[in-house]
Formats: sequence, structure tokens, C-alpha cells
Amino acid sequence: LAANPDQALAFVDDQRGHPTFTADLAPALHRLALDRRVGIHHVTNQGAVSWYEFVREILAAAGHDPDRVRPIATADLDPPRPAPRPANSVLDNAVWRAAGYEPLRDFREPLRGLVAKLAPHRGQTSVWPRAEAHVAKDKEQPRSQRASHPQEFTRPIDAVQCDVVASDRRPVRPIHPESQHVVGFAAPQLAPPCDLLVAE
Repeated sequence: LAANPDQALAFVDDQRGHPTFTADLAPALHRLALDRRVGIHHVTNQGAVSWYEFVREILAAAGHDPDRVRPIATADLDPPRPAPRPANSVLDNAVWRAAGYEPLRDFREPLRGLVAKLAPHRGQTSVWPRAEAHVAKDKEQPRSQRASHPQEFTRPIDAVQCDVVASDRRPVRPIHPESQHVVGFAAPQLAPPCDLLVAE
């Protein structure tokens, strides 16, 4: 968004749902499992919005003009979506509430928290800035002292930079063109929030 402030945005305003954040959903599912609840439980953050309204909330939370986005109908999508989408995807949390659980908070609260967390990293989309810094620093050392095993010089990076992790969890091994060192890899056994490491 910040990189293309003049980019026109258009989202459908005839499909509604409950945006739900995993940071809220995961503890709810954990509680259901611990309580050994059976049956179907719809668990969502509160606040039903269309995709158009959701994007406006995102823009506002990020400090951008919400009027950058305009509403369109699903029928006007170009190209059209390959699968039909329901107009109303708002899930009823009645079973969850009947079990005595409190509804999850309004989605706008975790949205603001997520935007605030990502704000310091706006414009960063990969590990390469840090990788390049590592390579430059490493090249200053005598060859005998250079890092031959980047794993020894690693630390977790922020979740916003996890975009290079393969979706199927296969190892990701990007190689900097000026170095034979592996500067990043996926490690599924690592703890959250991010399982991508970059050589330091």
C-alpha cells in the first residue's frame, strides 16, 4: 500500500463475513479440545463486514485513506473468480455461546494490533536486505574466518518476512548471487512466531 499510494483498489461489497484472526481462534480451539466439546462450533471474531468494508478498515488502521478503495459487485470482477462465493458467510456463534464461552472480540482490535506490529517493517518483503548486509560483513573477513555454516550465526526474523517460506513447508534455501552461503532456510521445528532464519 505504501509503495503504491496511487494504486486504485476495488473490492466486492456484496459478500459478507466475519474476519477472524488466528491469534484469537487458536486459543478458542484449544479450549474446545481441553473441554472435550463435540459437534460443530462456529468460532469467529465479531463484526460482520463486506470485503470492501474490511479493506477500508485495514487502510484506516494503517494510516491510509480508506477512500482509496471503491466497491464493486461480485459479478463485475475481472477476471471472474473460478468458484462461486456465497453472499453471506457470516457464521453464527450460537453453539459456542450456548456452551458458556464468551464471544471473541471485534475483529478491529486484533487488526489494529497486527497493523501496529507490521508498521516498523513496511516495505520489507523478503530477507534479502539482511542477507546482503550479512554477505557484505562476511566479505570483510579473511576467507578462513568466513561463515561456512550460517546456522551458527542465525536468529529468528519477524513474521512479516516469512513470505519466502514454502507453503508446503519444504526447505527454502535462497543463495545470494555473490556468496556460496545459504542465507535463509525454513525450519519447521522452530517455535513461533517465525520459522525462517537468516544468517547474521
